[in-house]
Amino acid sequence: MKILNQNSKFIQIFVAVGDSWEIDELVLSGAEEFTCCLYGFSPRIKKVDEAREIKIKKIYGSSLELRQGLSVDLSTFPPCKRVLLEHMKRVNFQVCVWKRAHEHYPKSHLLLTMGFILTLRLAS
Repeated sequence: MKILNQNSKFIQIFVAVGDSWEIDELVLSGAEEFTCCLYGFSPRIKKVDEAREIKIKKIYGSSLELRQGLSVDLSTFPPCKRVLLEHMKRVNFQVCVWKRAHEHYPKSHLLLTMGFILTLRLAS
């Protein structure tokens, strides 16, 4: 909440989530910037992949050589952009559903374009 209170731009970004079935590039870049802030990076770092690179260099140094016995907690890393995009697609889909809950027959898109994966279960 502290991050949202300090930067009203993030509030506007989250309000825009779910306005369209397709995720807006502005929403995605705002979510990416918010994620960087959430993981404690300075406001000038706006890309999650850049934040991950900084974190890796901080752990391994500039040589990037693997050190034997070095334990790395991957939960301290922000998600990569590809993973964040899939997550934001699913979030956007859910918010779209809720924003259109008052409509009798809301138009929707295929779940497969929203970050979901189809799995088939065979009857036993």
